[in-house]
Amino acid sequence: MKLLSKFSKVLTIAAIVLNLPQTVNGLTFTQAKEITQEFPESTSYLLAQLSQAEIYYNRGNDFYDLGNYKEAISAFTQAIALNRNYTDAYNNRGLVYYQQGNYRKAIDDYTQAIRIDSRYYLGYYNRGLVYYQQGNYSKAIDDYSQAIRFNPRYTNAYYNRGLTYQNQGNYRKAIEDYTQTIAIDSRYVNAYYNRGNAYLDQGNYRKAIEDYTQTIAIDSEYVNAYINRGLSYINIGDQYKLEGNKREAERHYRVGISDYEKALFLKPNDELTLNNRRIALDRLRSL
Repeated sequence: MKLLSKFSKVLTIAAIVLNLPQTVNGLTFTQAKEITQEFPESTSYLLAQLSQAEIYYNRGNDFYDLGNYKEAISAFTQAIALNRNYTDAYNNRGLVYYQQGNYRKAIDDYTQAIRIDSRYYLGYYNRGLVYYQQGNYSKAIDDYSQAIRFNPRYTNAYYNRGLTYQNQGNYRKAIEDYTQTIAIDSRYVNAYYNRGNAYLDQGNYRKAIEDYTQTIAIDSEYVNAYINRGLSYINIGDQYKLEGNKREAERHYRVGISDYEKALFLKPNDELTLNNRRIALDRLRSL
């Protein structure tokens, strides 16, 4: 998580000294510098306040990493008290509330960060995560889209917007977002896996197999990729069986069963996989 830049500090100082609106994007660096020079005592005091704010902010991050959410909230709150325009402090306090399941307060903090900086993409993204958890998919998509607007290479926003589209049953848009995620980061393993799931839901089993295979190439212990690739092979085997092509049906059943075996090696005694393997063996015997 990043700290405020020196330029942002200067803008914040100018805004507080002159009691300007919190959004000061229209103020040039030269104007801000002139203002701070005009009020040296206030500038020195505010710089000291901002330094203290950063101390509390970093302390909050440390407590967050340790899972001490009560102390993290206290530290971020103190940072905000010292610097009312501290977008990262609002954002990170929102992260703590999110982890606690306090979605209302998380949304309030993300929204405040956005009010301070309307281009603050992390605020949109994190608020989108909350809306997603609440099942408010349309608002989640809106926020992910805003995050992408202000950071067009933010893979997590594309990926999570894809998940949201997929939950809405909009597989075409989900696949587009997963594909964009992969275009930016070719090793984004969950994007391959979930694009495979979208293809599986569409009945495009061969495309699904390609993505599950790529998932496994990146992470050889991705259990669900073996399970779903096995299911895709079994589904193709069923198609061949209906066509009367027993040879291809048998081949695909065996490959699917092999994937279930690999999944069981990684996750022994998994009931769902054991049941899927049993069904596949019954279909193989019935040929």
